[in-house]
Amino acid sequence: MNEEGNGELPIDFDHDHIEHCNTETEEEVDNLFRDIFGEHADCSLPPFHAVTYDCLDQSHIPTLTFSDIYSFIIERPTSHGIAVKNFKGFNKSIKHFEAGDVQDIRVSEVNSSIIYVRATCQASIKKQQYQVYTCMSKPNTSTPHIRHAYCQCPIGLAQACSHIGALLLALSHAKPSKSSPESCTFQPCKWIIPGRQVKPTGPITSLPNKCKGQ
Repeated sequence: MNEEGNGELPIDFDHDHIEHCNTETEEEVDNLFRDIFGEHADCSLPPFHAVTYDCLDQSHIPTLTFSDIYSFIIERPTSHGIAVKNFKGFNKSIKHFEAGDVQDIRVSEVNSSIIYVRATCQASIKKQQYQVYTCMSKPNTSTPHIRHAYCQCPIGLAQACSHIGALLLALSHAKPSKSSPESCTFQPCKWIIPGRQVKPTGPITSLPNKCKGQ
C-alpha cells in the first residue's frame, strides 16, 4: 500500500538547534553552506514531499559502491569548485549505519529514469528522528546515480550531513529476501543464532578423559 508523503520540507536553517544535535559548530555549518551554495545560490530541491512512497524494491536501486558515496559526500564540488570534504560528517554516517539508525526505507518511482528514496535516521542524541531523502538515477541510466539529497536536520540542505551518508550506506547494503520486498532495515534487529547441533546423549563415563578433568 502506498504511503503518502506529508508536510512540506522545512528549509529554514536553525542555528539554535545545532548544539542539541551533537553536530558541527555554527561556524563550520555556515562555511559548509557558503561553500556549497554560494552567497546567492538557489537551494531548491526536488519535490520529495509531493510523491507517494512504497516499500523498498532493490531492483529499483542503483548499485551504490563506497566510492559513489564517498564521491557525493566528500569529493562533490562546491560552488567555488572545491570539494565538500565533510570528513567529520562521513565518519558519523558510518556510525549511524553500523548502529542501525536508518529505518523505514521507501521508494517512489518518479519516471522512467528517476527515483526518490525516503527513510528515517535516528539523531545522534537518540531523542528524535529525521526524515532523509535522496534523488537517484535508475540502474538503466548512464547519468550519476546520486543526484540530490536532503535531510530535516539543521545542515540537511548542504546535502552532506551524516544522516544522508547513513542512508546511502544503507542503500548500498540493502538486500531484500526472495520472499519479501522488504529489506533488513524494515525488520527488527535479530541476534545471529547459531545452528542447533543434535548430538546423542550418554553417560559421563563416555566422555573423553580431557573433558572429565583427567
